[in-house]
Amino acid sequence: YGARLTAVRTDITRCPATTRRYGVTGAPTVVLLRAGEAVATRSGPVTAAELRALLAEAGV
Repeated sequence: YGARLTAVRTDITRCPATTRRYGVTGAPTVVLLRAGEAVATRSGPVTAAELRALLAEAGV
């Protein structure tokens, strides 16, 4: 995805404010952001195909 995507991994126990901001209640959770706002969220394990579909839905 090159420059269209920046991936960040965070520890929900070390970043409680970020966890609350995006409504994360458990791990794993994928949150796609655009300009700091969540545009898609998926909780639970995600396959590569599911992640590609989520990215496509979000316009990445």
